[in-house]
This record gives sequence, C-alpha cells and structure tokens, in this order.
Amino acid sequence: MTVGRREALIEISQRQGIPILEDDCYVDLRYEGEKTPSIYSLDDSGSTMYVGSFSKILAPGMRMGYVAADAEVIARALAAKSGGGVNQFAALAIHKYATSGLDEHVHHLVEIQTEKRDAMLSALGETFGSSGTWSRPQGSLYIWLQMAGGVDLEATTNEAFEAEVGYLPGPMFAPDGVSGKNFARLCYGYNTPEEIREGIERLGKVLEQRGDL
Repeated sequence: MTVGRREALIEISQRQGIPILEDDCYVDLRYEGEKTPSIYSLDDSGSTMYVGSFSKILAPGMRMGYVAADAEVIARALAAKSGGGVNQFAALAIHKYATSGLDEHVHHLVEIQTEKRDAMLSALGETFGSSGTWSRPQGSLYIWLQMAGGVDLEATTNEAFEAEVGYLPGPMFAPDGVSGKNFARLCYGYNTPEEIREGIERLGKVLEQRGDL
C-alpha cells in the first residue's frame, strides 16, 4: 500500500471513528524497493494499533509477537489476555538474539527468500506464459496469481492437492467470500527453488487437463 493510500485510510479512520489494526508481520522480509512507513507511524490520533511477529523471521514455533498501541488499548488488551504471561524462555531467547545476530540473520533470510521468489516467477513465466498474470512482490512470502475470468481455481484445489500442490483460492481473501475464483495465493516461503519449479509445473498440468491453460 502506497503512502498516499495509507494516509487516505487514516483520514477515513479518523473521520468515521474506526480504529485500524495494522498487522505488519512481513515488514522485515523486503527484497527490493523503498521501505514504506507504517500506518501507525503516520497516524497522530492514537487510533492505530500495530502488531508484529517474530515467527516469520525466526521460527513459526516461537509464536511470539508484539503490539504497539495507545496506553488505554494496551490496558484493555492485557485485561482480555488469558493463559498468563508470555513464554519467558522464548522471550529471553528472542531478546538475546535480537541484540546480537538478528540483523545478519534477516539479511541472510532475505537472500534465501529472494531466490525462491525469483524461482516461482521464472516458473510461472515458463509454464503459464500469457495464460495468466501475477504479481512481483517486493517482500513477504506470496505471489498473487490471476487467471482468465472463466477459470475456477477454487474448484481445482482438490485436483491440485492430489498432484501434491497446494494454494489458497481467491474467495478466501474476498470480502464477500465468493468472488475472485480465478485468483490464487501461491506461497514460496517453505519449499526449495527446485521444488517450487516442479510445483508450478504440476499446477500447470492440472490446469491444462481442465482446459484452463
């Protein structure tokens, strides 16, 4: 989201009295382009809450995150929290790593994920050609694929799973939960570049058999 759109969102939020919860868990996984200031840093009204996570840059099993918000919001959040405090061992381990080798680790992680992203972009070009369009993300772990309007990627998920390829269809991200069936979110965060290329090739074969490619 551009700075202009972020500022417009803040204006709507303040005018309508609607708070913003900004989930910025992928902020450290930027591969190219200029960093964009957070909505939280642009909002001087105190109505934006900012949350982040260490799970994307350290380990999913850590399940440790953080929140920055107005003091009243923090107080209410603490009152609603159940299960006691945070995992002290995990918190201390993250603190130690954050003050010693985290920056170098993130830099190395970005190099790895950039290679995986490029592998998926290359495979999409070789397999899908002009049959679809896709995003070129400057960060995060996902590529947004768009096929022709008549292609139903939601109906294809089971066939893709049988070919050992998984993705999330567009309706899962649509406000109405129905539209966007010709869209899919592809993840390149876990698999190796070689597996990514094979996965896109398998997906292409599934769509080809259905007459969608």
